[in-house]
Amino acid sequence: VDKALEEINKELPYSSEEKIRELVDSKDYFILTDDMELYYFTLYKQTEGKTDQYFYTASFSSADYDKDSYWNDEFEETVITVNAESGEIISYNYYKNKATKPSNTYDEAAAEQKAIDIAKELAGDKFKEYGDINTYLDYYKPMNGNITNYYGSSHIFNRYVNDIEVSGDWITVDFNSDNVLTSYYINYTEADFVSPDKMLSEDEIMDKFWQDNELDLYYLARIHDKITKTVLVYGTDGTVYRDAFTGEPVYSYDVSE
Repeated sequence: VDKALEEINKELPYSSEEKIRELVDSKDYFILTDDMELYYFTLYKQTEGKTDQYFYTASFSSADYDKDSYWNDEFEETVITVNAESGEIISYNYYKNKATKPSNTYDEAAAEQKAIDIAKELAGDKFKEYGDINTYLDYYKPMNGNITNYYGSSHIFNRYVNDIEVSGDWITVDFNSDNVLTSYYINYTEADFVSPDKMLSEDEIMDKFWQDNELDLYYLARIHDKITKTVLVYGTDGTVYRDAFTGEPVYSYDVSE
């Protein structure tokens, strides 16, 4: 009963449309116009370790869903998820059904700098744990053509702890061809990380790996231009996910079980 009362009385200042609009309006790179109405929201809790976190997701749209063939009209949608206690923005997505036309030029350097500025502002103190930016341009260049069509870019920052990449923890920032922010997302695992001191070397890990794995020969086939070609390769069915201190396999299973 006490736990239930605690949940009911939980102070969640960022769990309303008003607060979401205030957050969005405070950033000039977010889009949430007056004619975009709230049409869906949800409040939920996630537990990481011993910590409970509360999130609020709000979806806004300018579409008239009561109208037949509403998708023929131009409309915009924004979906945003925030930490309901702190107001930290976890994800933001902006969609316009009449797609932005590609551009024949794209300032990659400007896009990278804008992505860094946005990620640094939204991630706050967490940003210092994320490494160098990786940029991927979205473009199409027709064969034998001189014009490149740019659709935008994606920018990814991977998280590092003790100079070791944290798998699955990243920040992504996406822009369209007009350099308008279309997506932001941060994944940051609240957990303790083991110190790498006294871990086994790469050679020691591989010595452990080869104790219960072996190389086999495989034919790999590929179809290209309606012609099937093969290549003979050495490979192993085992994965090299090994505990860095003991060399024992992790994240693996026995298919015979």
